[in-house]
Amino acid sequence: MHELQVTQDILQTVLDYASRNDVKKILRIRLLVGELNDFQQDWVQRYFDRVSKASIAEGAEITLEKVPTAFRCRDCGRDFEVEVSLTDRVRCPHCGGADFSLLRGRELLIRDMEVE
Repeated sequence: MHELQVTQDILQTVLDYASRNDVKKILRIRLLVGELNDFQQDWVQRYFDRVSKASIAEGAEITLEKVPTAFRCRDCGRDFEVEVSLTDRVRCPHCGGADFSLLRGRELLIRDMEVE
């Protein structure tokens, strides 16, 4: 149920932006979501529909754009992407190393929003 708190935070952020910019209605919010975050489009939309009632964001569509997971190998220094949902063990595809740092995959950002 972690989507509920995150969705409340998203709503507060877009409402704050809207109040500073004379926005009358929020129509759509596009999120960038790292693959390692387990947010599901339908749950985020459901929670958003619930928490945005009676606000200028009521009825807004939430869309999620997945950001692939990427690592930097500490052995060879090369960057690589991995579809973590398809593997149980990450290895550098260039040198086979198993020592790496996470570059991206945990993001949760508001990419943009469509407003009136």
